[in-house]
Amino acid sequence: NYTLTQSGALNLNAGSIARFALGDAASNLVLSGGVVLNGIASFGVNSGDADSLVTISGIGISGTGTLNINDEAGVWTTTSTRLAINAASTFIGDTTLTEGFLILGHKDALSAGSLTILGASTLEASTNLSASGSGPVPNAVILASTLTVSLSNDLSLSGILSGSGALTKTGSGTLSLNASNPNFSGAISLETISGANRGVIVANASNALGTGAVRAAFISGATGAQVQLNNGITLANAFTTTGAGAAGGLSGIIRSVTGANVLTGNVI
Repeated sequence: NYTLTQSGALNLNAGSIARFALGDAASNLVLSGGVVLNGIASFGVNSGDADSLVTISGIGISGTGTLNINDEAGVWTTTSTRLAINAASTFIGDTTLTEGFLILGHKDALSAGSLTILGASTLEASTNLSASGSGPVPNAVILASTLTVSLSNDLSLSGILSGSGALTKTGSGTLSLNASNPNFSGAISLETISGANRGVIVANASNALGTGAVRAAFISGATGAQVQLNNGITLANAFTTTGAGAAGGLSGIIRSVTGANVLTGNVI
């Protein structure tokens, strides 16, 4: 159990691989001097347990290049890989995520480039990144594999979603999708377990949920799960629903909140 702070900048030249191995439980490495990209570089985190964390804070990521996070999948026996970016980044380039947990603590943590999910991964928010909070997050997200969005805080995405990877929502927070996403064909899942609150998925634009199937399930003993529709939108998704749903004291597994919203797909 330790915390180590690196106050100087971490410079990653083209082809560089930065590996961070946190072998002790509940250990933390804080990179407070920022990360500078000088080309395509890899950033790998190997943590001893779910409480260990590498954090980029104070100064974000700058420079030019692609940041590949945990792209050495299988190199280590990994029990948990957690990277938090809590500062605004300015780098010119895109980000890929191959495995592990990426935690956003600022709406501009990934600068303005796209985020591509190359392997089963989890996205979290360490602060309220809703449009009414410190968001929304502007990045386009390309799902080439499964992405779990696990939220205790709210997360609003204004960038375009595309790809065929599945999107699973867990945690009690709200995930808002603000763009039209006709090129996203992955399945969306919002499924509860007993005693759990799976929060809310909010569609704020036509085609916000893409073209894939949506499964929303609320079982006995669950405390929350709901898909909400706003702004007079049209969704063509096929919905499979179970249970009454609930959010904010209002029932409904699918709830029209504002505007005359239309579902053109099958709802069962």
